[in-house]
Amino acid sequence: MTNKFYFFLTITFLFSCDADKIKSAKTIEEVRSIYEQNTAIASDDFNRNVLEEKLTSLCKDDDCLKEISTWYKGANQYINVIIVPDLSNRLTKLENTKSHDFQIIDHIYNKFYDYASFVDGNHATVQKNTTFDRIMIDVSDQNQARGKFASYADAMSLDLGNAQGNNFETIRTHKAGIQNKINQLYDLGYKHNLEADAGADYYHYIQEEIVQKEKKNTVSKKYKNYLFIITDGYLEAPNGKYYTKGEAERSLFLTLLNSGKDETEALKESGLEIPKCREIDLSNWTIVILESREKKEGEIHALKSAWTNWFKNMGCKQIIFQPYTNQISITKDVINEAFKF
Repeated sequence: MTNKFYFFLTITFLFSCDADKIKSAKTIEEVRSIYEQNTAIASDDFNRNVLEEKLTSLCKDDDCLKEISTWYKGANQYINVIIVPDLSNRLTKLENTKSHDFQIIDHIYNKFYDYASFVDGNHATVQKNTTFDRIMIDVSDQNQARGKFASYADAMSLDLGNAQGNNFETIRTHKAGIQNKINQLYDLGYKHNLEADAGADYYHYIQEEIVQKEKKNTVSKKYKNYLFIITDGYLEAPNGKYYTKGEAERSLFLTLLNSGKDETEALKESGLEIPKCREIDLSNWTIVILESREKKEGEIHALKSAWTNWFKNMGCKQIIFQPYTNQISITKDVINEAFKF
């Protein structure tokens, strides 16, 4: 027998011993000790499955999962991408809206396709066989969430955890039709807003929808959740609530800020602070706000402060605010940066 064969037998025997120890372990601490003595066991499918099944059976809550994630590095990384465009009257009142939104959404989808198709999202690397990444378009308006809007949005969703057959082929098929689906969604939004002065209710969306859209981490799967908001930046809901207030409040905020007030204090004193949604935790989200356009010079700072402070107060640690620019390449670069781990 060759030395290579003896080496193979030795490694197989050691892995088998580790699997037996893991199966008989009674606590997470015991499993951790076995793992840290031989972290290579996570590179073997059989032993990794044994390890993850044992940890799953012993782990009872989110705090336990967070603690395991600090030392167990065998979990696979996936992304969960939610895009919520403002399909309100901005479509009819602001120029270049559909064109910009189309390019932005198409670019986000292409970044998703690359990430879900290739290791490290790089075409030069090998294709992934199985993945649990997800992307979806969602709408913030409760009326739009029903009927044709919902059917178009559903058709644009792709959850590879539920896909049948070869994931790479599923992605290729979905990619072939996505541009037409984006156009259909926006054509419907444009017609809808010729008839109604609708608003995008992101407050309702965060309060009522975001929790069920989040992908939770498990022992074997680690998710990065993305929320892309495409809006003019003025949070004015159909129910008549103007969360980013009026021109007077925004002007007062800027005056207070220029006088040396802390940003948080200026938001509170001006009345521009958006109240946080009850019992909402955004700590596992990266939120990207795109395409905000100021109605009056200088207001973009007030809008950025109001949005970022709102999300920070609900635990979000990664917030990107990129205003509208004629150079769509700048916005695409911001999206590229957001997808870097």
